[in-house]
Amino acid sequence: MSGLGNFDAASTLVVPMQVKAQISTTKNSQMFWERETLIYNNLNDFQSPVPAPFNPSNETPPSAGVHLHWALPRAFSQSLRPRDLTEGANNNETASTSHFRPVPNRYLVVRIQEGTGDSATQEPPATKAWVLTSDEFNADGASPFVNPFGDLSRNPNTTIPGPAIVAASMMGLSRSLSDYADAVNVGTIAENPELFLRAIGPGDVSFASFSPGVGNVFGFHDDLSDLAADQEASLSYLVLGWISDPDGDPLSPDNPDCADWSTVDVATLAQEQGLDLPDGISAVQVANPLGWVLPDATVSAPTRTLVQAAVTDVTWNGSEQTPMPQGLGWYHSSTDIATNIKVAMANSSAEAISELVGHIMADPNLGLGYTKEQAVAMSVALEAAQYHALDELDTASGRQLLRERIKRAGYESYQGGYDWELIPEPDAKPDPLNAAQQSALGALQQSQRQLDEAREVLHSMQSRLYSLWWMQYAIWYMVYLRTYPPSGNPAFDVFQDALAKLTIPDGQTQSQPVANYLAEVESQADTVRALATGLPPTSGPDDGTAAQAYAQQTLGVSGYRLRAIPRPSYFAAKDPALVVAGGGSIPPASSRALICSTASTTIGQLPGGGEALPDAVETQAAAQLSQISRVPEASSYAQPWQPLYLDWSMTFNYACQRDSNGNVTTDADGNYLPDMGAWQFDGDDYVWIGGAMDGTNTALQSRYGVGITRRAFLTPSVLRTLSGQMDQYGAEPVGADMPASICDEIRDWPLVSQALTGLNGWLTMRDQDVNVAPGADIADHAGHKRYGAPVPSLDGSPDPATSVMTPYFFPVRTGFWSVNDLQIRDSFGLTLNLNSANNSGAGQSSNLKPILPPALKPVDGVDTYDQGLITAPPRLMQGARLDIRWLDATDDSIEVDLNPGTSPICGWLLPNHADQTLSVYDQDGQALGSLRGFIASSAVQTLEWVPAPGGAGNVPGQGTQTDTISNPHLAGLVTDLLARSDAAAALQDLMDTLDQASWSMDLGDDQIAATSPLAGDPVAVVRINLQLQLRGLPITDQSYEQIFANPQDSTDLTLKFNSGGIENTSFDLRLGAPELRRDGVAAFFPNDDYSSAIAPQAPRAPASSYVTQQGAGSWPQVTPAPTPQASGGQLDTTGSFTGTVLMDPRGALHVTSGLVPRARKRLASDMVGPAMETMALTIQTGPVLFDDERVQMPIPATVSASAGGNWSWLTATAYTAGAWQDLSPQPATDTATISPAPRRLEDGWLVLTPQPDDD
Repeated sequence: MSGLGNFDAASTLVVPMQVKAQISTTKNSQMFWERETLIYNNLNDFQSPVPAPFNPSNETPPSAGVHLHWALPRAFSQSLRPRDLTEGANNNETASTSHFRPVPNRYLVVRIQEGTGDSATQEPPATKAWVLTSDEFNADGASPFVNPFGDLSRNPNTTIPGPAIVAASMMGLSRSLSDYADAVNVGTIAENPELFLRAIGPGDVSFASFSPGVGNVFGFHDDLSDLAADQEASLSYLVLGWISDPDGDPLSPDNPDCADWSTVDVATLAQEQGLDLPDGISAVQVANPLGWVLPDATVSAPTRTLVQAAVTDVTWNGSEQTPMPQGLGWYHSSTDIATNIKVAMANSSAEAISELVGHIMADPNLGLGYTKEQAVAMSVALEAAQYHALDELDTASGRQLLRERIKRAGYESYQGGYDWELIPEPDAKPDPLNAAQQSALGALQQSQRQLDEAREVLHSMQSRLYSLWWMQYAIWYMVYLRTYPPSGNPAFDVFQDALAKLTIPDGQTQSQPVANYLAEVESQADTVRALATGLPPTSGPDDGTAAQAYAQQTLGVSGYRLRAIPRPSYFAAKDPALVVAGGGSIPPASSRALICSTASTTIGQLPGGGEALPDAVETQAAAQLSQISRVPEASSYAQPWQPLYLDWSMTFNYACQRDSNGNVTTDADGNYLPDMGAWQFDGDDYVWIGGAMDGTNTALQSRYGVGITRRAFLTPSVLRTLSGQMDQYGAEPVGADMPASICDEIRDWPLVSQALTGLNGWLTMRDQDVNVAPGADIADHAGHKRYGAPVPSLDGSPDPATSVMTPYFFPVRTGFWSVNDLQIRDSFGLTLNLNSANNSGAGQSSNLKPILPPALKPVDGVDTYDQGLITAPPRLMQGARLDIRWLDATDDSIEVDLNPGTSPICGWLLPNHADQTLSVYDQDGQALGSLRGFIASSAVQTLEWVPAPGGAGNVPGQGTQTDTISNPHLAGLVTDLLARSDAAAALQDLMDTLDQASWSMDLGDDQIAATSPLAGDPVAVVRINLQLQLRGLPITDQSYEQIFANPQDSTDLTLKFNSGGIENTSFDLRLGAPELRRDGVAAFFPNDDYSSAIAPQAPRAPASSYVTQQGAGSWPQVTPAPTPQASGGQLDTTGSFTGTVLMDPRGALHVTSGLVPRARKRLASDMVGPAMETMALTIQTGPVLFDDERVQMPIPATVSASAGGNWSWLTATAYTAGAWQDLSPQPATDTATISPAPRRLEDGWLVLTPQPDDD
């Protein structure tokens, strides 16, 4: 037997796999199907090949017969990146198609009809055999695919000019064994130049998993045409597969990526592999990184692979209904969907499953027996466990911390660039940086900032380049379909202008606008390369060495380590996630370790095989047929149900601005603007106050809904992750809140989940489905990334009120979602509709009403939930961050982080509880004076400025001016407070506000030396700037009407890049977070206005209007700012908020926006430390009785001995400048003495100077 791809049994390893059989008769009345496969020819029209679900024309049931579908061994569906089995870890990496192994492309399928034959006469049962050539291209093939060797010279679709993008073909033929033998003999099997078949398909990671798309590839349809229509039969199937070319076999020495065989002691294999080896085996052979285990360590290592699977007891009766699948979870009949199947939606799967668990536990229909209180407690505990906050849940800030982590999980994060810092080497005490070294470090910081900005701008330009390239071709498809604006519509002429300008001239590869912008992108890339030259790398294997060399050679420092530290990340809202309970589950992945065997060497033949089959295939098949039920990997038939896709259809209802007549309003570019007035910022997020759908005076109108229909590849990860986190906390993690009984139940629940990928992208006119990738001439400049194809037109009908196009570009997502359709589709195309889940039929809308967390649930009193709506509070649809920048104390144009040696601290305030004054200090901690209330006349209390005692320029008893305050912001704060008519009351309110803020601090903080029980905590007066920074340039409208800036001029190719007016939309911020421990914000002043203060917490008993509670009308506001294209490393303040903050230096400055996760920043220790070592507490004291020989008096105790400090007595000796005397007081004793020296009464100040640091 020397047939095609021959190999012998002695050198062949048999690797087990699984096969499922689905029976389908002509009677399918109880079931619904969607078996449509990818339409690759769509790519030649620049359209996605993925068919939209819920299309009635795609609901054709499978043909009658038995449908087989096998799952390849795990090694074929994993990345080629190696991982040793003995490391005891699974390789969960994924990669592009080129990183996957060639898979078996030849299969022998044998049907055994049980009950036939005669064992007495040794007559074998009736069999029938076929051979599949999985990678053979032929018009009669069963599966669509892209032929990598096809002809691309002409586009088969005449709508798009130019060559074809792909050679869309059909692939996978089946032949009877005898026909296959004939084809081998005459050489009519179409062979390919090389092996190309992998476990993933072109743009389709689920390729091998969907049976209708892999017919005769990884599946087979036995139509049973050789059996009578009403014949009953018990069938079994054997499947054997191999790779026709040894160069692609993972065990072949001819394969450059062949496995590495090693002999391993059984005891050394990782315990989690769970190997069940026969007794007496002490060593095995392991093929790494495949994970294939050969129990016999004495035989020669196999060099060829044969995969094998079998299914038995397939009972066929063509006259009956198609059997209902098994494994449907809590579904038994159509009425069970409403009561038993639950669907939850949230910003993350972890949040969704927590809500789902609480709902299910409390549902009386399911009869689990838990109270509502138990359900709520379990939901919270599960959520805390998933966000690693369970141990902190009962602390003062535990619930707030959990809420913050929940919100953070609803965002994707992106690296935000780098700053550089010098930190002393261990055990080193280097000299402080001199001016030249500080300047050099600042230059590095500024250069790095320019590089980071240039890179983000480049990424945005690359995305725009891809869009332009795509649109110059796809516009012709719109012409073909006539989906452009109709004649007479205002956009018609604009579209015609775009069509003319995007036409590719003869002999050229790109239209002129694309060629022009390509040059701009390359210029920006050159800028990035130039900026990177000479800078140390921020990451990589040599980053530490290079940074150290830069520190020594360029910065000229020693004893320091130069380190790159990440800047704040950019955040983009994730697509929401759905979790479904009760609709079936996905089995866990098999162990990576797979026990294999060698092929049978018993000589045997299959009727009709001739010389066509390799020796190993034929002998293995012949040996297995007589004992099919004893094949180790054989499974007994059960009608399968294996969830694969979550098909969904959603509508986004946009809340847009309208005029007094209810008509939408637009800006000068025709953009519909978000109605931020329909939302109220509550300090954490936005709450809807705009009324019900289509209600009176509401911004929410159903006619402004945009729909999207997609499929998502389901994963079991939510259950695996949840089980692991429950295990982490033991059998009884938090007692009654998370009992072991319910944890065990949850592990067995039929749960599946997936993010609704592409939902947010659709709002920005981007389709995340598979689409055309550009050639190297564009891809090399566009960054070889997947940006999502533009969606130039989602709705071509004009608004009836305004005659302009319905909005479909939403850079700010604000409104409500609704679920139109939802279904699970299994690997054979069978569907389970979920629209009535959660008893969703009641209310104004029959739409599915998912179980929602508070963040997505409409507010009480607004019937949007009864309308089937899901809150989508305002979110930016591109990456952004809230950047906190320290400004130089005297120059707002200088960012401190870019200019070492500068500081944002304008000065310090220290409440003095001993004499009810507020002491004022400069940036370095030197006392300037104090604000003190006094009775002016007629019992009217006012406020005065008292210069600090001591100092050569101060005259005792003179001066009530603030001329000594050189910092303009510190001076403005003091002088504006003094100028108030209620100044004394205002001081009282300010001191109470400062006192409240200190309560979130931990006692005994080492950063600040404690002064005295008689004083409060030092408060820094800090200059800040807050900017809502977009990641790169703004995303832009993808419609053809918005491409060019001047469509009236056919010669003007200037590109418009319409951002949808996002830069003009204001958003509120909250400064401070008193609900968090160690929040440092006490109050703030917008801009340079010090006439009144705004505080996170109002005074407990306000005595004036000086301090107001932060809230509506006083929130700081920002507008989104794009990344500067050429900032030169200087501060960009576009759309930002500037102000002065009073903050405890032990805490952090927290800023909350609702749009992105909360931002925080701390003052660096080198900004705070020197002032803390200098700042002295003065307590006016007197009159005190002294004698001429000594100053003796009771000395106040400091807070702690470790804080320490030196007390002195300061008094005036005359009313002239500098007439101050500083003495060391002696502690008073309990012993009465009589001194012969005269006594005197003296006024003065007790001064506590911090203990100098020994270092």
